[in-house]
Amino acid sequence: MVPVPPSLEELEQTVMRMTARYRQSPDPVLRRLIDAIGALDGRFVADLADPRDLALARASALMVARAVVENWSGQTAAGEDLPSDGPKASRKTVGP
Repeated sequence: MVPVPPSLEELEQTVMRMTARYRQSPDPVLRRLIDAIGALDGRFVADLADPRDLALARASALMVARAVVENWSGQTAAGEDLPSDGPKASRKTVGP
């Protein structure tokens, strides 16, 4: 079965929910990253005419912020401890 990609509305709701949750994080690094992403939003808007591309760019930036915090702190973005072997990738990654 072929997975159905999320709708634009689902993407936008996820971005709003993640942004709100991360702004309330006890982790100051995550909050600063979210502020930096907010400062970049104007560039996303200027460069991306398609609303779906814009939502995906915003979601991607949030995912990077979360990954940075989890890899540096050993905790999830919600402040929960990670297993001792570190974060688990939920999707196959590509790289060297």
